[in-house]
Amino acid sequence: MHRASRQSSDATRRPLIDSAEQQALIAQGRALATRPDRRATDDGRHGGIASQRLGHGLDFAEHRLYQPGDDPRRIDCRVTARTGHTHSRRFHDDRSADCLLLVDRRATMRFATQGRLKVTQAARVAIALAACFIARQTQLQLAVLDDTTHFYGPLGTAALGALARSLAAPCPPSDRSGPALDDALARIERQVTAGARLILLSDFADPKPPSETRWHRLQRRHPLSRVLISDPAEANPPVGAQACMTWALHQAVCPATQGTAERTRLNRAYQTRVQAHQALPGQHHLLSTTDDDLASLLRALT
Repeated sequence: MHRASRQSSDATRRPLIDSAEQQALIAQGRALATRPDRRATDDGRHGGIASQRLGHGLDFAEHRLYQPGDDPRRIDCRVTARTGHTHSRRFHDDRSADCLLLVDRRATMRFATQGRLKVTQAARVAIALAACFIARQTQLQLAVLDDTTHFYGPLGTAALGALARSLAAPCPPSDRSGPALDDALARIERQVTAGARLILLSDFADPKPPSETRWHRLQRRHPLSRVLISDPAEANPPVGAQACMTWALHQAVCPATQGTAERTRLNRAYQTRVQAHQALPGQHHLLSTTDDDLASLLRALT
């Protein structure tokens, strides 16, 4: 084996993020957790979202016939007078919203011409967000799109280190397309409780993207945030005989895009993807492989 090939092979087996940076991201996320949850403030109520459980919150759920043990202060005099039977009011429990992070590690995410791999950027954001939400005692789940779709959780403080190592696991180049994002979203619709936050970290480069109907259904059930991760070469394909493509910590030389027509086609495909991303419901954010500072994005997502 040639020395260059051996170096490239070794590089693809290294973690996407070393242990020191993993710890720094965890610390950054925990620091974010001390900030007030602006969503709770904006909602104007104690909990981030009404749960399906009934209890002593502020959001009205239903009337029912008074039962021994009910709080007399919850008796609704108007309904009692109208029906001739004593009725009490029931309310949803106030609680913080659950959250699901979806991290895309499929083949198209294992690419960069500058900065970090797209999948590395997704892992950095996910580790910091996980640390923040766990510190806030939010019930956190994780969905990972790789060769198959994996769901983990709920995750607590004890799992944070293992979670960071898992997200930073090596991502060598792959010729497998992996599961469709639409299939993962369909599973989320079936399995994730209504009201849980969804934060999706991907390049959203599926050949057959999820339908607008799917996105609108998700938005009706969940506060939704999408982070589209891209490389500068996707917006401006390189000209010339060669370009550097970063795999993990190694730069491997690969053929560049040649020809004005092909460059124009790739640029239009990227612009179409970005415009579609921005037009869909929910929050949308853009993240480049060259972005080192995640502070503003993390603040927007927490």
